[in-house]
Amino acid sequence: MSKNKKLKDLEKRQAQSRQQKAELQPKVVDPSKSKGNYLVQVVADGKVIKEVMALNSTVNIINLANQSVAADIK
Repeated sequence: MSKNKKLKDLEKRQAQSRQQKAELQPKVVDPSKSKGNYLVQVVADGKVIKEVMALNSTVNIINLANQSVAADIK
């Protein structure tokens, strides 16, 4: 095999490796701007006390007061 062929093969494998790594990384989504399907869970003392499913919506979590929050679902 020529040096050029080996170099091209190496570059191709590196590009495939980078692409596979990019596919495996989770996507960062801002639920207040991106419409989607979300599960909103209220957790207290390590236990889920309330669950709300928001389909094709945006979700904005708002801090109201000390230890109080609200979820604005549109």
